[in-house]
Parts: sequence; C-alpha cells; structure tokens
Amino acid sequence: MDQSPLVLLCAASGTGLSAIARGLSDSDENSDAEAGKVEALRDLETSLCESYKGDARIVNHGDTVPSMGSVVTLPRDELYQTWNSTCDRLMDKHANSKKADLRVLSLHLTWFDSNTGEFFSPVDVRHLDREGCKFDHVVILIDDIFDMYSRLQNPGGLYSQSVIDNKASLIAGLRGLNLGSLDASSNPPDDDDAVRQNKLAARRLRLEAKELALGHLMSWRRSEMIYAENIARILGANFTILGTKHSKTALWHLAKSSEIPRTYLSHRISEVRRLNKKSSSLPEELGEWGSVVGEVNDLHFAFSRGKQLLINPTAIDELRFATIDQHKSDEEQAQPSLNGEGASGCDGHDSGPVDYGGRESALLAARWELPKSQSELLWVSKIELPDGSIGNLSPEHTEIFTEDLSPIDDIALSVTRSLESRIFEEVSFRDHIIVENTPHLFVYRPFYHPNRSSDATRVEWSGGVGPEVDHWTKKFKFTSEASARVAFVHTRSEVAARIAWLESMGTEAPFLDHADSMLRSLFKKWHVSDEESFGFFRGRLVKRTPKGLAQNPSSILLEEPDTVLGWIRAAALLGLTEAFTRLKLRSSDEAESSDPERVSVPLDALGLFAIEEGDKGVAQNPEDNAQKLCAFFKGALSAEDLYREFWAVHDAEFLRIVGESPAEYVAHKLNYPYDELLNTSLAKQT
Repeated sequence: MDQSPLVLLCAASGTGLSAIARGLSDSDENSDAEAGKVEALRDLETSLCESYKGDARIVNHGDTVPSMGSVVTLPRDELYQTWNSTCDRLMDKHANSKKADLRVLSLHLTWFDSNTGEFFSPVDVRHLDREGCKFDHVVILIDDIFDMYSRLQNPGGLYSQSVIDNKASLIAGLRGLNLGSLDASSNPPDDDDAVRQNKLAARRLRLEAKELALGHLMSWRRSEMIYAENIARILGANFTILGTKHSKTALWHLAKSSEIPRTYLSHRISEVRRLNKKSSSLPEELGEWGSVVGEVNDLHFAFSRGKQLLINPTAIDELRFATIDQHKSDEEQAQPSLNGEGASGCDGHDSGPVDYGGRESALLAARWELPKSQSELLWVSKIELPDGSIGNLSPEHTEIFTEDLSPIDDIALSVTRSLESRIFEEVSFRDHIIVENTPHLFVYRPFYHPNRSSDATRVEWSGGVGPEVDHWTKKFKFTSEASARVAFVHTRSEVAARIAWLESMGTEAPFLDHADSMLRSLFKKWHVSDEESFGFFRGRLVKRTPKGLAQNPSSILLEEPDTVLGWIRAAALLGLTEAFTRLKLRSSDEAESSDPERVSVPLDALGLFAIEEGDKGVAQNPEDNAQKLCAFFKGALSAEDLYREFWAVHDAEFLRIVGESPAEYVAHKLNYPYDELLNTSLAKQT
C-alpha cells in the first residue's frame, strides 16, 4: 500500500504555524467537504520542548513544559543533538503511519536566541532525507510582519513590553541617555515643558525599538524562505511559499497532492488602491475598493474549488504607509487618507511612489481588502493580548507606530521611512522568489486603470507586473516543468485602450514589423527571388525569418493560411499578442533560439483571454472564466481555445485600424506596391 503524502510545513515565529497545522488535522475546521483527516501531525518544537520538561537549568518552569524561548538559550551543541534525536523519533513515527490521509511535520527552520541576538538553524537535512520516508512537498507559511509582531507581544513573548523597553534602554544608552530617568521625569507637573520633552523622547525610543523588532521579523521571515527553498531542493520535493491569507482548502489540496497546478497571480495594486476612499483623493462615487479587488480575491477561491492553488501577492500587504491632507483639522489628521504605496518591481505596483499631494505620516493606510469569508482563511486571528487575555487580531494596524506619538512627528516619520525602505526591497525579493518556485503564471488585467478618461492615458506594464512576466519567461527556458503555462486576461475595453495608446505613441499598428517578416517568408515559400522581393520591400529586408510560423500558420488560428490576407492577419495577431503579453513567441514546432537574450514561449503554452465587462469595469461571468482558466492550467483546455476568445476582440480592433482591406492597408504602410505584390504572388502559385 502506498503511503500518504508527507509534507514539511514551516514558518518563522509569529506566523501561527502551530494553530494552522492543528487546523489541518481538524476536519470540522476545513470548509471543503472532501477534506480528510490528518492523523499524523507532528510538531518538532513541541516534542523537543517536552523532552526538557522539569529540567532544572530552565528556571520558573518546574514540572511544566518549557517554552521555546527558554529552551533555545541552552548550549548550542546540545540543542543540535536534541533536534536530531527528536527528528529521528518523529520520522520513525511517520514511516510507520499507515492510515493517515496526510502526514505533516511542522517546525521552524531558524531559531532565535534573545539573550545573544543570534539567528541559527538546528536543522540537519540528513535526518529529514530518509529512505522509505520521502517528503513530497515543503510548504512555508508567511504573514505580514505587523501581524507577526502582534502575536509575539503576549506576556513572556519575544516582543513583550518588557523586551521592547529593554531594547529602548539599549538605544538610549548608545546616546548617553537613560530611559528610566526619562520615564521618571513624569513626576513633576505634566505642563512642564522639560517633562513633556522627556516623555516624548521616551516614546520615540520605544518606537525605534519597535521598528527594530519589525525589521528583525522581516529578516527572520526571509531567512526561513531561503532555507526552506534550499531544503526542498536537497530533498527533491516541491516547494511552495503560501501567505496565511489564502484559504484552508488551498493548503489541504496542496498538501494532499504535489501534482496540483500551482499558479502565481500577477496584477496591478497601486491603481486599485487609488479607488479606496480611505486612502484616495478620487471621487467617492468610484467606490470604496473597486470591483477588481473582489475579482482577485474570488479568483483564489474559484481556483481552490477547482483543486488548484492560485497564489495572491496581496496575501502580504506591508508597503502601505499613508500620507495625510495638510489642510485637515487635527482631529481629521489622526486618520489616514492617502496611500503612498507604489514601487518599481514590487508586488505589482506602479513605478515610483504614489503622490497625492498630501503630507507624509507614520500611519499605515488601509490594508488590501480581505475576502469576506475570513473564517475560511489560514490566517490566525485569535491572539493572546499583552495583558494575557484572548482577543481578535485586526489586519489593519493603522496606528501601530503612532499609539503615543503624532502621525507627523519628525522622529516617527524618520523611523517609519527607514522601515519603508526595507519593506520596499523585501517586496521585490518575496514576489520574485514565489514566481521562481511556482510553475504557472496568471497575469490578470495588467492594463487596468480605475479612471481612464481618454485614449491618451498611458497603458503600460506596471513596475511590478512587467518584471514578474520577464522573470517567468526567463525561467521558462530552463524549467523542468514541461507543462508550465502562462495566461493573460484583459477586458475588451482594456484591449482597445492599449491599442489606442500604442497608436498615440506612433505605433499605428503594432503588427507592421511582423507583417514585414511574414511577407518575406511568404515570398520565400512562393520562390520569389530576393531581387524580386527587394522591390516589394523597398529596403526593409529582415534578418530573421520565423520559419516555424511559415510552415505551420494554422497554429495561430489563421482562417486563410495560403493568402496574403491570411499571412498579414497572422502578423497582426502575433504583433498584438506580443503587445498584450510582453512575450516573444514561437510556434510549437519552432526550435528555441540559442541566443540567451531571446527567450521565447511556444504558442501552446500561452493563454490569451479576453473577457466581457459590465458597468464600472466589472468583469462578467467570473465563475465561467475561472473554470476555463483552471482547465487551461490543468492542460484540459488548449491555448487555441483561449485564443478564440481573444480573436473576436483582435478582429474588431484589427479591422478598426486597417478598414475593410487589411492587406492593402499594410502594403501601403510599408510602401509595398500592393497590386503588383498580389499579381506576382498569384502568378507564382499557378
């Protein structure tokens, strides 16, 4: 009997790993009726801590099981030995688990000693790589650093108030100050200016300590991702990075089958944020978040229902520092009104910061809206509060930096902008490591704009989406995933806007260069000599001929493959495809170029899909669209089937540009003597 899948589930501290792992083993927690039960769930740190129960070296624990925070301070070599023996014991149990639907080993790959400030890893991969007990998948869970920090603020936690006070004292000492003295100065009357300044200095020091803690968590999360990726490669297992704001069913399907399609969703974010009236200066009638947010959130659940994983980048949303309106009252300024997110190469954002003319603040703007069905998410919302009680975690964290300070305090601004720079770099790292380790790419409405008022509006690839497409394309050339696919979805109006913008930039027809190549191939097929063709091309000879397309024009849905019109329509579709996918294409039977600078994708791996939209740009038939895309990524729907959806839009725009005589139009634009060309080509065929 084949054993059930074995999954290594890991995360940095503060992510909610233990609670999420327990949720996998509780079928009642899983909203998918087909979900089974994890009878073999084993947490390495829990077992390791149990082995130190009653250890006299760990104070204040007696006969209770000590926490990891206490255990990790023991001698390093001893911890390595204990980790190895604990891992061996749990792997033995997994090897003997015969009835479980799923076997899970959960652990932290990196530990932190708060006494010394050291990160270290106790993991010896040799104890995980065992004959007869192989891991199918390594899954690392990640969450917003603001959520992680909140979970670790409980009494005795890594960032409890006493820990933050201690960090603030160390910072004060570096500057020749004494935090205790600053706090004690509150004994004189509060209206004394010196007292106010001392109290303000103490609050600023604690804010700096908080910023250090958040940066520390960011580093911890990054090191966990890098180490997990390396371990998966050593173990020969699939590797997935999954934000906890994805669905429980997605993790269940992922864990149950390492073969399910895994797709990264690339989409614009900054343009969508401008719709949010909590952080936007756009007219209120445009809506609160805009329909595209719901579309993106719903897509994840639709893919999950299709037993596929769609990874949303907005499962992490940290680069959202706000600006406030300088003209508002003091009371109004306490609330965020504008969002300053937007970074080149990051998270699907547009290049450069979003400047609404407001003033910088230390406030966070509203987080990307979570799905309404938050109970279906992996995200752990129950936390132990600093006073020891249990409460609900809010994902907004609007005033995490301004609890005791003005949102426009100079030091608060300096501290938060320092963290913002670190987040800026982290976003690019995180999104690209996910793209690198996810077989498929799904680019959703990359030319979306919430308030496009004219055809002249710039319709370009955003500073985040474009590099993600480029990354996937380069990876595609060397990937071991033979079935890797990429899909692009545009609405009809976005197609029209893109072509109108290309025209406004002087590119009247984005397919003209391709028409040049196509006609040269056509002449070669009809044995027209270079001397004859030179007269037609008027010096516009091209260096490279797309031979595969010449041999197999039907691969791009030509209705008239043996006519000048058919070839020019092929050129039109090829040109528009590249304009709407950012990809260099080749036909299925054309060999990949050996030129490292020319990475191309076969047409059967590309899905180009046009969807209808209703009022205010709302995508129509979302469930039907999602089903088609799921079928495409699964390999059950061909690229040509999706092309046909785009073909109708292409034809409409093509004819709008060239009128009723496409071939004559292109010949004219390229200075071809159209009548002579047509007569010569017909004579050659006879």
